[in-house]
Amino acid sequence: VVDDHFSELKRLFVCLLCHSEECIEQRKLWRPLELPGVKVTWCDTIDSGSRQHIPRLETCWNPDGLQIDGMSLELPNRWVVLETAGPNICRVGSHWYDFARIFGQVAEACLVPTKSDIVHLVVRYLDSGGRGAYSAFKALTGKALYNPLTSVHGKDMCVLHAVYGTYSSLLRTAARGILPSKRLEWSSQVVALPKKPAKFQVKGPIYELYPLKRSSVSPSELLRIAPWGPAKLRLGKHRKCHLCIQDESAAVSNAHAELCLMVPLDYDGVADATVRLMVSDSSKNGTWVNEQRLAKERFEELKDGHVLRIADVARYAVRRFNTMGECQRALPPEEAPEFRVPACPHFLRDSTARSLVGQGTAQVVNGHPEDVAEGERKRQR
Repeated sequence: VVDDHFSELKRLFVCLLCHSEECIEQRKLWRPLELPGVKVTWCDTIDSGSRQHIPRLETCWNPDGLQIDGMSLELPNRWVVLETAGPNICRVGSHWYDFARIFGQVAEACLVPTKSDIVHLVVRYLDSGGRGAYSAFKALTGKALYNPLTSVHGKDMCVLHAVYGTYSSLLRTAARGILPSKRLEWSSQVVALPKKPAKFQVKGPIYELYPLKRSSVSPSELLRIAPWGPAKLRLGKHRKCHLCIQDESAAVSNAHAELCLMVPLDYDGVADATVRLMVSDSSKNGTWVNEQRLAKERFEELKDGHVLRIADVARYAVRRFNTMGECQRALPPEEAPEFRVPACPHFLRDSTARSLVGQGTAQVVNGHPEDVAEGERKRQR
């Protein structure tokens, strides 16, 4: 479709009519498209005037039952006035703050610029049950707005793209556009271990998950498991998990893994082998113990010295202590070696190493000369 002002704007429209699933695939192809001397902009919408629009949105709302309190809206950068290059807090009485108040009681609103021509309006609502975010999602999805900074309607209109979620996650997602393109380091928040009741005579054992590859670790990042605490603990991205792993790559599932402390009924408080810590995986991207991927929904024992890896993001050293005092006095663990993908399939590597063990001569394994005995020790580690 040729623009009415083609001679001035040199603009063409390519209009695609397709199902929503196909539209998503087309978006992936068109948005990063680069042509010499041509700027490609992708806009998508749905028939928001149809009778099926609202029922369709209701079926899409929060299928996982998360604690929704936020909404994010993509706006052209020409529609806003930014004071800083980073996130801009919307003051009470400003245009976009009042716009967000249409849908519910606003706790805070923020304008986050990106490297492109898009600005994210991220809003946190105080309404219980996510009513404010739901009202905004229902009213804005598939709709179009005029530029509020101009009085000439019809000349500057944009189709809206509304996203709901938790305010913190929406803000982190929007901030990717102003942060370096490298993968952001994961961080974790831990639900504190409850104090031991006065009548509880058991002293241990204490299990600890200590995060690796960190310059400094605070007590709030150490997950400690004790017999007087919860018997089951969840690990994942959801904020209600006992170990909440905040990750920008979306590799960590909301409920990624589960820890279970197995304590016998006749346990007398002696720190021996009768108490065991088990882990099971319930994620898409996997959980590893000493670089061995766990089978789905099957428990594996975690022992002192093991390394627990959550997807390709977070790595924890597993430590076991007899008492809490011993746990608190312990030095940080030595860093475990990073996992590296083998240079050849494991069955070829294993057979090659077994055939060379004991010769003690320099050989070429996986294309690199090395001492075979040392190579076997590395392989076992």
